Amino acid sequence: MAKYQYAKDQNGNIFEISDVTLKLRETTIFTCLGCGKQMQANLGNHNEHYFSHNPGEDTLCNRETYLHQIAKAKFLNLFKKCKDKDEPLILEYAGPSKCEESPCPFGMLYPCTKDISAQHFEILPKFSTAQEEQWDENFKPDILLTNPNGDSLYIEIAVTHKCSEKKKKSKVPIIEFLMND
Repeated sequence: MAKYQYAKDQNGNIFEISDVTLKLRETTIFTCLGCGKQMQANLGNHNEHYFSHNPGEDTLCNRETYLHQIAKAKFLNLFKKCKDKDEPLILEYAGPSKCEESPCPFGMLYPCTKDISAQHFEILPKFSTAQEEQWDENFKPDILLTNPNGDSLYIEIAVTHKCSEKKKKSKVPIIEFLMND
């Protein structure tokens, strides 16, 4: 897999290398999401297509920053796309399911936790705004989701550093995405 599959154009639009045509390559200046340096779209006939820095500039690029920026941009683009189309944005994740049988046939006071199954969390329309790196009281999440009722949700992108315990103990719910190569 190519080291750099994404770059942005002069307007801030993100391109995956598989979407870049020869014509687009000729008319677009691509830059790295990690370091901001200019990149080339390599579209050869024999090798896998990829973006690359100009010679010698790859050493200045931080891979963690690159992955972090891609994840934030992809989430924000998806949020905007769903909001513009008035479509829901629902996050699916694996989590324990709880028994809803009442009264409990086994006499339990609290719901039993069943096997791991698909759980869903509705982001849109529950949250109407998404802002990158905005302060919310004492914290600056990667992405801050809010709604007119004053509810907040933090989206955190973890490449090498996970969310701090202090932030986790705040009263604001957090969704943390773990990124890796």
